[in-house]
Amino acid sequence: MGPAKIGGVECDHYAYRQANVDWQVWIAKGKSPLPCKLVVTTTDEPSQPQYTATLKWDVASAIPASTFAFAPPAGAKKIELAPLPAVK
Repeated sequence: MGPAKIGGVECDHYAYRQANVDWQVWIAKGKSPLPCKLVVTTTDEPSQPQYTATLKWDVASAIPASTFAFAPPAGAKKIELAPLPAVK
């Protein structure tokens, strides 16, 4: 659609259509091209309801690796996966 500003951030605005839904996304220009806004419109209902989300990203904060470490609860057991049979 073109350039736009979302929350003071310069963005590129894109709009898409598909069956039963239209959606728009605004993506920040520059070194961190993250989505700033999203609008989804349901087109197969007469009232055409919309969902809108305005996003703010914190790319400066460091997240420790331990945030993503899995710690199984007491009594948890590993499930062994069985191999798939060969496809003929």
